[in-house]
Amino acid sequence: MQFSDTIEIHISLLRAANDYLPINEQTPSRIRFEILLLLAEAEFSSKSLTVKTLFAPIPHSDTAIRKNLDALLDEGWITLDGDQADRRIRYVTPTVELQICFTNWLVACDEIFKKMDVRNS
Repeated sequence: MQFSDTIEIHISLLRAANDYLPINEQTPSRIRFEILLLLAEAEFSSKSLTVKTLFAPIPHSDTAIRKNLDALLDEGWITLDGDQADRRIRYVTPTVELQICFTNWLVACDEIFKKMDVRNS
């Protein structure tokens, strides 16, 4: 695989993210994209994601992360659900609409990889 192929893959994947995930000109934040990636990972691995575990791997200030998390919450893409046993714990859960976006995005990504695999065979 040549560098131009690698660049083409990355551009295609970014376009797919912009097409299928709630990222647009008004909200192009890298932090928002990282939050969505972590949510997708948790969703498809059937893991619960707490606010604390969401914040930990994102290398930005808590204030910046919170701003993007609150925007996703206000826009109806995620919900925050309390833990039954410990009121301090809150789980971040994608709504059905966001789950559909994740599925469509992953199908598009899969198609990109299949096209590149065919070219390089």
